[in-house]
Formats: sequence, structure tokens, C-alpha cells
Amino acid sequence: MTVVNYLTLKDIRVEAGMQNTVHDQDVSGDVNGVNTDFYTNSTPIVDRNGDEVVTIADVTAFVDGSAVVISSIDTVTGLIKLAVAPTTGKVVTLDYVWSPCDDDLLTDLREEAIGWLNRRVGKYIDLTTITSGNFPPEWRAICRLWAGAMIIIRDYGSGSDTDGSSKDGYKKLAAAKSLLQEWIDDYAGTDGEVAAKATQSANVVSDGNIFRRHTDLDEHLESCSRDASFFNRDC
Repeated sequence: MTVVNYLTLKDIRVEAGMQNTVHDQDVSGDVNGVNTDFYTNSTPIVDRNGDEVVTIADVTAFVDGSAVVISSIDTVTGLIKLAVAPTTGKVVTLDYVWSPCDDDLLTDLREEAIGWLNRRVGKYIDLTTITSGNFPPEWRAICRLWAGAMIIIRDYGSGSDTDGSSKDGYKKLAAAKSLLQEWIDDYAGTDGEVAAKATQSANVVSDGNIFRRHTDLDEHLESCSRDASFFNRDC
């Protein structure tokens, strides 16, 4: 079964507060009418428009406030190469987004979030019918909260209990679980409750007795035989 992505890596960064947007930032590089290479002050440059790739479309360069053409970028070093060298005295600025979050980590967390949700909802819905265009919108929010929580918890550790720390991560995690359960309850309704009860019953540990026992003998004592009472069986 093809795994459907319910969210983008940008969604996770935004949820975790790790999508840092920069506006009109001065850049490093000589403005002399010859140089076309300028550098961002923060790296790496990440996806701004949510299409899962980083291209020149994710960076806007300005010369004296007017947008100019970018010929190429290097996301790791922050190099922005302009198509035309600005003349001496001009001011070059940039709009872009950067993040300390590694894409490989975010990709792993996205897969884990989707896997966690699919395991829960797969009991009630045929996941083979789900596509990138028809999945419930709530699933995006649920996975975003779950993955964002993991980023925050990893970043701050698990021992802190103050705002702006892993405490916020655990709050998001609880919110993700609550939203998922709410969706399951709304979608599954009575069938979901029956399935949950059936699962719960299947997990009850038997005492090894194949006969159903009465918990209150007094109620059945008069109508039961001596042997039936002894074995606590139905009369």
C-alpha cells in the first residue's frame, strides 16, 4: 500500500516553531557592480511555499526594495547568486526561511506520525481507499501536532516542566491523541465502541475455569443443587 503524506515538512516546522521567516535582511557580499554572490545570515535555507523542494522560488532578493532575478541558490551555505550584479551604492536584502531542523529527521518523524495514525484509524476505515486528495483534513492537524511534539521534546529533552520547553511538546502530544480519539468517536460511532469493547474483552485474562461463575451465591442458592452451588455454575 502506498503511504499517503498527510502533511508537509513545512507543516512540522511551523508546528514546532522551527520555521524561521526572515524579511528584508541585509546580506553579506560586495555591492560593486561586478559581484553577484551574496549570502544569507542564517542557514540552511528551507522550503517556504510548501512544495517539499527548495528552489529559487523560496527566496526573494531585493535591490533598493525592488525584486530582482535570482539565478541560483545553495541551501547549505546560503549562497544567493543574482542574475545581474547590483551597482555600487545599492542595498541588497533578502526574504527567505531557514530552520535548524534537519530534513532527514523531519521525514522520519512524518513517517512515524502517519504510521501511528494509520494504525489507529485502520481499525475503522479501509486505508487503501485513501489518497492525497480525499483524506480527512483532521488527519493533517493530528499528524502535525504529533510530529511537532516530537521535535520539541527532542530539542528540549524530557526533564523540563516549564513553558517553552518539553512541557509544550507533551501538551501537543496530548492534543494529537485527543483529536485522533475525537475523530474515531465521530467516525466509528457505536461500531467503534463495540470494537473497543470486543478488544478489551479479548484482553481479559481467564481464571482457567470454562464455566461462568456467579459472583453472588445467595441469589441462586435456593434454586441450585448442592453440586451446582459448589462449582458456582448456572442452574
